[in-house]
Amino acid sequence: MTIPFKVVATEFEPWIWELKLEGSIDMSNYSKVDEALKGVFERGASLVIVNLQRVQYISSTGFGCFLGYYNPAAKEPKWFVFTQVPPAVKRVFDSLGLGGILEFAPSSEAAAALLRQKVRKSLAR
Repeated sequence: MTIPFKVVATEFEPWIWELKLEGSIDMSNYSKVDEALKGVFERGASLVIVNLQRVQYISSTGFGCFLGYYNPAAKEPKWFVFTQVPPAVKRVFDSLGLGGILEFAPSSEAAAALLRQKVRKSLAR
Protein backbone atom coordinates (compact mmCIF):
# COMPACT_ATOMS: atom_id res chain seq x y z
CA MET A 1 0.00 0.00 0.00
CA THR A 2 1.35 3.39 -0.97
CA ILE A 3 1.34 6.03 1.75
CA PRO A 4 0.70 9.60 0.47
CA PHE A 5 3.60 11.99 1.00
CA LYS A 6 3.37 14.18 4.08
CA VAL A 7 5.80 16.21 6.18
CA VAL A 8 4.93 17.70 9.57
CA ALA A 9 7.28 19.86 11.66
CA THR A 10 6.63 20.21 15.39
CA GLU A 11 8.64 21.49 18.31
CA PHE A 12 9.64 18.36 20.22
CA GLU A 13 11.11 20.33 23.12
CA PRO A 14 12.77 23.75 23.36
CA TRP A 15 15.40 24.06 20.61
CA ILE A 16 14.68 20.58 19.20
CA TRP A 17 12.25 20.13 16.34
CA GLU A 18 10.93 16.91 14.85
CA LEU A 19 10.13 16.35 11.20
CA LYS A 20 7.76 13.43 10.68
CA LEU A 21 7.83 12.22 7.11
CA GLU A 22 5.45 9.81 5.39
CA GLY A 23 5.40 8.15 1.99
CA SER A 24 8.22 8.41 -0.53
CA ILE A 25 10.74 11.23 -0.81
CA ASP A 26 11.80 11.81 -4.39
CA MET A 27 12.18 14.45 -7.11
CA SER A 28 8.44 15.20 -7.06
CA ASN A 29 8.36 16.33 -3.43
CA TYR A 30 11.88 16.80 -2.03
CA SER A 31 11.34 20.58 -2.16
CA LYS A 32 8.63 20.20 0.51
CA VAL A 33 11.16 18.45 2.78
CA ASP A 34 13.69 21.19 2.04
CA GLU A 35 11.10 23.89 2.84
CA ALA A 36 10.26 22.17 6.13
CA LEU A 37 13.97 21.97 7.08
CA LYS A 38 14.53 25.61 6.14
CA GLY A 39 11.46 26.62 8.15
CA VAL A 40 12.74 24.86 11.25
CA PHE A 41 16.19 26.40 10.89
CA GLU A 42 14.69 29.87 10.28
CA ARG A 43 12.85 29.52 13.60
CA GLY A 44 16.27 29.34 15.24
CA ALA A 45 16.47 25.60 15.75
CA SER A 46 19.68 23.80 14.88
CA LEU A 47 18.67 20.43 16.33
CA VAL A 48 16.28 18.28 14.32
CA ILE A 49 14.88 14.80 14.74
CA VAL A 50 13.99 13.28 11.36
CA ASN A 51 11.36 10.62 11.98
CA LEU A 52 11.20 8.22 9.04
CA GLN A 53 8.89 5.63 10.59
CA ARG A 54 6.31 5.92 7.78
CA VAL A 55 8.72 6.51 4.89
CA GLN A 56 8.63 3.84 2.22
CA TYR A 57 11.40 5.07 -0.09
CA ILE A 58 14.01 7.83 -0.41
CA SER A 59 15.59 8.59 -3.77
CA SER A 60 19.07 10.02 -4.20
CA THR A 61 17.43 13.45 -4.52
CA GLY A 62 15.77 12.91 -1.15
CA PHE A 63 19.08 11.98 0.46
CA GLY A 64 20.65 15.05 -1.15
CA CYS A 65 18.09 17.25 0.57
CA PHE A 66 19.39 16.15 3.99
CA LEU A 67 23.04 16.11 2.99
CA GLY A 68 22.77 19.72 1.82
CA TYR A 69 22.47 20.71 5.47
CA TYR A 70 25.09 18.32 6.83
CA ASN A 71 28.25 20.21 7.72
CA PRO A 72 29.50 19.32 11.20
CA ALA A 73 32.46 21.68 10.80
CA ALA A 74 30.27 24.74 10.25
CA LYS A 75 30.56 27.60 12.70
CA GLU A 76 26.92 26.99 13.65
CA PRO A 77 26.24 23.39 12.63
CA LYS A 78 22.76 22.08 12.06
CA TRP A 79 22.52 18.69 13.69
CA PHE A 80 19.93 16.09 12.94
CA VAL A 81 19.36 12.51 13.95
CA PHE A 82 17.28 10.04 11.98
CA THR A 83 14.91 7.91 13.99
CA GLN A 84 12.60 4.95 13.47
CA VAL A 85 14.16 4.26 10.08
CA PRO A 86 12.52 1.28 8.31
CA PRO A 87 15.00 -1.52 7.50
CA ALA A 88 14.65 -1.07 3.72
CA VAL A 89 15.41 2.66 3.99
CA LYS A 90 18.32 2.03 6.40
CA ARG A 91 19.84 -0.40 3.88
CA VAL A 92 19.91 2.42 1.32
CA PHE A 93 21.61 4.74 3.83
CA ASP A 94 24.18 2.01 4.45
CA SER A 95 24.71 1.15 0.78
CA LEU A 96 25.43 4.83 0.07
CA GLY A 97 27.99 4.87 2.87
CA LEU A 98 25.87 7.25 4.96
CA GLY A 99 25.16 4.81 7.79
CA GLY A 100 28.55 5.55 9.31
CA ILE A 101 28.38 9.32 8.77
CA LEU A 102 24.86 10.31 9.77
CA GLU A 103 23.40 9.50 13.16
CA PHE A 104 20.50 7.23 13.98
CA ALA A 105 18.45 6.53 17.11
CA PRO A 106 15.71 4.01 17.82
CA SER A 107 13.18 6.60 19.06
CA SER A 108 12.51 10.31 19.08
CA GLU A 109 13.36 10.45 22.78
CA ALA A 110 16.72 8.74 22.16
CA ALA A 111 17.39 11.11 19.26
CA ALA A 112 16.68 14.13 21.49
CA ALA A 113 19.08 12.76 24.12
CA LEU A 114 21.76 12.34 21.46
CA LEU A 115 21.21 15.91 20.25
CA ARG A 116 21.43 17.30 23.81
CA GLN A 117 24.68 15.36 24.24
CA LYS A 118 26.08 16.94 21.04
CA VAL A 119 25.27 20.40 22.39
CA ARG A 120 26.96 19.68 25.73
CA LYS A 121 30.10 18.44 23.94
CA SER A 122 30.26 21.45 21.66
CA LEU A 123 29.86 23.85 24.61
CA ALA A 124 32.63 22.08 26.51
CA ARG A 125 35.15 22.84 23.74
